[in-house]
Formats: sequence, C-alpha cells, structure tokens
Amino acid sequence: MFLRFGILWAMLASITGGATACDGLRMTRSCDLREVDDHCQEYGVFGPDMVALQGTCAAVDGVWGDGPCPRADVLGGCEDIDPSNPWDVTKWYYAGLDEDLTSAEDVEAECDEGTERFVPAP
Repeated sequence: MFLRFGILWAMLASITGGATACDGLRMTRSCDLREVDDHCQEYGVFGPDMVALQGTCAAVDGVWGDGPCPRADVLGGCEDIDPSNPWDVTKWYYAGLDEDLTSAEDVEAECDEGTERFVPAP
C-alpha cells in the first residue's frame, strides 16, 4: 500500500510540477507582464488550470514563472475576491513602471471596488 501511494505521489508530482511553491495541489505561479504592462499576475492554481494560464501568459508576451511574482520594488497588489473566479489572482504593481503608480495609495486606488482588495507590499 505504501509503495502504491509513493508511486502515485511521484506521478502526481511529475504531472503538476512537483512541490515548487505548492500548497497541497494548489500551486503558486506567475505571469510577469512588466515588460509589456505595469504588473505581474500571481496565481494560486490547480495543475490542469496551470496549462491554460501558461498559454495565455505566452499569448500576451508575458514571462511564465514557476513561483510567485518578484517582491523587489513592489508597491502593493490587487487581489481578486470574485467568488466565481476559479483561481486566486493577485496583480502586483511595481515602483518605476507607471508614472501614475508611485505609492501604495495609488495601487489601492487602482483596485476595482467590489471585485478586488488591496494587498500591502510584503
């Protein structure tokens, strides 16, 4: 029984990308859009959803990451709180990328009222 569980776990880990930034089967991944936009999107996703998000990231010229968005120079973020969204999504905004976003207060004003909540920089 333990051998079967070990084999199943190894197969699951290889399919879902292993234990990198993983909470159970939900993994933290990111689409860095700082080269084409003013933020990086961070996702808490399940393995099968990750493939679709990775393709979408590539389609908009983002850089897919097997972990969270970088935290250096983060002003704050906007976390999606819409219960109909199947993923956890946080848009992290950075200093120096948008002249209208220079402080945590600016980022908080950027968050969509009712569907996003402000997250202070870590």
